[in-house]
Amino acid sequence: MRLNNVRTFDSLKNSSFRIYYLSMIGQWAAQATQNVVQGLLLYRLTGSTALLGTMALGSAIPQVLVALFTGVLVDRFSKKRMMQIGQAVTALTSLVIAISLQTGYLSKAHPDSWWIMIAMSVIQGAAGALLWSARSSIVPELVSRDRVGNATSLTTIGLNIFQLVAPAGAGFMIDKVDFEAVFLTISGLYFVSIFITNLVPVRKIGSANGGNIITNMIEGLHYVRNNPALLWVLIYTLFCSMVVLPLGAMISVFSDSILKVGATGLGLLQGFSAAGALVTVLIIASFNFKKRSVLMLITGLVLGLAQAGFAFSTSFPLSLLMMIFAGAGTMGQITLAMILLQTYPDPAQRGRVLSVLLLGIGLSGLMSFGSGFVAEVIGIQWTIGGISLALAAATILIWFLVPEMRKMD
Repeated sequence: MRLNNVRTFDSLKNSSFRIYYLSMIGQWAAQATQNVVQGLLLYRLTGSTALLGTMALGSAIPQVLVALFTGVLVDRFSKKRMMQIGQAVTALTSLVIAISLQTGYLSKAHPDSWWIMIAMSVIQGAAGALLWSARSSIVPELVSRDRVGNATSLTTIGLNIFQLVAPAGAGFMIDKVDFEAVFLTISGLYFVSIFITNLVPVRKIGSANGGNIITNMIEGLHYVRNNPALLWVLIYTLFCSMVVLPLGAMISVFSDSILKVGATGLGLLQGFSAAGALVTVLIIASFNFKKRSVLMLITGLVLGLAQAGFAFSTSFPLSLLMMIFAGAGTMGQITLAMILLQTYPDPAQRGRVLSVLLLGIGLSGLMSFGSGFVAEVIGIQWTIGGISLALAAATILIWFLVPEMRKMD
């Protein structure tokens, strides 16, 4: 691997992709901030891991119900418009939470007011499904096929830069100002993204035009079933999601109750995770790796072992170190999987293939829901640590038992 092969920013030579990249800045900042503050607010209002799991379930259920439908939509209609609709709805949910905080209804003084958080997570789940399907499948319409991997990596890099910066900023705002200001900021960032997204020029590739929507959904499922290599990439990525999502939903429990580092410490944990993810994705973007499926398995193994180390740690410095490796494994695995899922399928089926992944991620939200209740019985450390070790073991088994997946470039 020579330095003259480095192509970190190759896709930014494309003007369409540059505008798209700029349009995503508001969304990345809002999403990274929202990931930190929403769970922390609910936990501080209720002190319940079960309700954290319920909120994750509330987001997952609509995602599961509409995932395949959104795949058909983005194969049929303008992905840009689908993105804007998803951004607008998500912005409004943050605005509702901010208003509820400002009026004083969403507070400890109203013990049952947590229903607002659950209701908004349900709406966010449906809007996020549409937004994710459109965003994931639009990249091949902006760049040439040989740049899809680089463009996907750069998109992940952008997200992780904000996951590195935004959580620490959000934690500082919460400690120094209040939650209300943070949710208003999130809403404003989404609206900025909507405006810039409107400037993105795209060319349409492939189509699911015509026919019954249900028929189109079934066609997509048959396509995945008849492509074993793609099917195994989807299965493995879904298993990784089942391990990552519970920690994401309940990391505020570790920061507040185990490590006792507060909102600022929570922001640092998220930031260190994003730092590890950022370095990994920079490497993926910079070099044209072969055997990306093998690298995907390696990063998945790192994810399982590092997250298990974090789960059982009671030392804040050690936890920060484990989050670096967990972030690297998480984003390395999903980035490599996304590159494979964007380049291997037929263009006319791409949205529906990615929607199958989204469906599985939504189903993985059930793991977050169940983990919340299991944590009430056996503790959060054994709950997260156990599923993380299971991922490490499953990765080793897949390596030896599924050779067709290891052959994918």
